[in-house]
Amino acid sequence: MQLNAGNWLSLCTPGSNEWGQTYVGTYDGERPDHYGFTFPNAIESGQLDNRVILANQRIQLRWSVDGEQSAPFQVVEAATMDNQHGFLTTYFFCLHNQQPVVFVTGTTNGDDLYVRTSQNSELQA
Repeated sequence: MQLNAGNWLSLCTPGSNEWGQTYVGTYDGERPDHYGFTFPNAIESGQLDNRVILANQRIQLRWSVDGEQSAPFQVVEAATMDNQHGFLTTYFFCLHNQQPVVFVTGTTNGDDLYVRTSQNSELQA
C-alpha cells in the first residue's frame, strides 16, 4: 500500500509549506498537543475511547507505528498547527480499513473530538 507521507510530511515541515504554518508532529518525535489531548498518548492510553466523532458517528482511533493492525481506524502520524490566533488544528494521517485518509479537527472544547476528512488534496494519497 502506498501512503502519501512524502506530501504530507513536506507540508508539515516548518518553513516548507506555502502558507508559512508550522507544525508539531509525531514524525519528528514530538508530542503534538490539541487542547490537552497529547498524541500519541491520548490514543494509546484510551483517553479518546468513545470520544471521537466522524460524520455523526463515534469511532475508535488506534495508534499504529506501521499500519499493520486490524483496527478500522489506525493513526500512523499526528501533527498540530497553531494559526497564531490561538486556534489549533490537528491532522491525523490514518488508515481506514487499510486505505489512507487524513482526518482533521479544530475542536476547541467539550468532551468529544470531532474529526472530518481533510479536503486538502495534497494530503490525500
